[in-house]
Amino acid sequence: MSAVDYYDTGAGSALDQNAVQSNISNKEAGSVGRKPHQDVRRGASSGGVVDILAPTYHIAKWKGFEFFVDTSSDEVGRRGDIYEYPLSDYIGYKDLGARASRFKLEGYLIGTDQMSKTLQIMREARSPEPGVLIHPMYGSIRVACITCTATADYRKDKKRTRLAFDFVEANESWAPYMASGGSTGAMFGAGNDSIFASEATAAWDPGAQDMQLLADINRGLGNVFGNPSDIPSFDAQDMLNRWGAGYQGSTWQGSTLPPAPAMARMPYAPGPEMIPGMATSIPGMEYPVRFKYAMDPIDYASATIRRIHTDALERLKEFNAFVVNRMERLAMPSPTAQSLIITTRLIVARDMGIAMALRTYDTVKDALDDLDRLIIIYDQEEAIATQRCDDVLVSTIRKARAIAAGAILARSIRLPGIAEFPAQGVWPSLVVAQKLYNDGRRYEQIEKYNPQMTPLFMGMNVIAPAR
Repeated sequence: MSAVDYYDTGAGSALDQNAVQSNISNKEAGSVGRKPHQDVRRGASSGGVVDILAPTYHIAKWKGFEFFVDTSSDEVGRRGDIYEYPLSDYIGYKDLGARASRFKLEGYLIGTDQMSKTLQIMREARSPEPGVLIHPMYGSIRVACITCTATADYRKDKKRTRLAFDFVEANESWAPYMASGGSTGAMFGAGNDSIFASEATAAWDPGAQDMQLLADINRGLGNVFGNPSDIPSFDAQDMLNRWGAGYQGSTWQGSTLPPAPAMARMPYAPGPEMIPGMATSIPGMEYPVRFKYAMDPIDYASATIRRIHTDALERLKEFNAFVVNRMERLAMPSPTAQSLIITTRLIVARDMGIAMALRTYDTVKDALDDLDRLIIIYDQEEAIATQRCDDVLVSTIRKARAIAAGAILARSIRLPGIAEFPAQGVWPSLVVAQKLYNDGRRYEQIEKYNPQMTPLFMGMNVIAPAR
């Protein structure tokens, strides 16, 4: 049974039988979804004929309290700007995202305990934080109660308390919030501090192998974008391609990889004319090239993925796996190569952490699995910084890790866990979801947590979210 249980409070013993019969004839009796309506025609020997054409709705609840529903009126749509150009018949429209869905329900409470129920439901309407609404039409929805109006007629309709709800869709806010000492803003600042500390102490004396590694990293991050369809993604790919202009595959243009150029070691990278295969000049670049300038395209591209892509976390995980794979191919990485890897992974960790903090997970297990991946990145880079005796970098990494963990845990601690439920037989995943949640659309969650089972034959017990 899910954590959001469905219970039947009954119609109440005080309800007059004549009123019940009248309501049945008008198809208004009982909570919506409690049972199919019955035709009052007495032609059948059983005393009634089930109307098989009437849909079976969900039993309405708000934060666990059941109530009867007469009507509902819902608004969904999208936001946008309309552009009406002068002296033109062309009408432009810019989509700005989904509009907050609103749900208006009108119903009532009946029974000898309707006064206590009314008091309870009014308290829940004033209680902080959103809650779960079981909508008669759509099932479970996370909403906030904007208004709850209770109307009582103490003479003509004293056995009924009329209710009118105005709900609005209420997912977790993306605004910075303070929880356990962490916030998305604090995560961004701490992540940047670790990146700046890595850049300040980086060993930057690149040879041909190091430039090849930098070109590979830029190309790998560029591949994560796919085919860009927006200006920020085009700009990010353009910045990345400038560093990989001379490198293609495992060879440089026109020849195999040359040996490192003979030159005196210098504090900054040489000009492009001294590195074989690299463009003679990169527009907008200062020379000699500093380590920060080499990392800026990676920083900008990673942040662009995090800001504009809905699947940013998956894309960043893919890029992190590519960097790890590329790092493992280095038999004896130079100090410059180590600095490139450390800073790149800290950039990815910053944006992965923010993407995790803004993501809505189904269960706390999903959130903790992603958090483990983030902690592993920070742990590995801290170990390398410790080997280099870089106390400043170690301190900033620890701070970024602590703030990220606190913020992600604060958001996910209220999520349902996963538990084992009896399916009471072997059923398709759609039927199991309907039995557990009264919502067959959640069949994908059943299949996700039971990959060893065939979707058409799931049981006798299944692993599923607790609510």
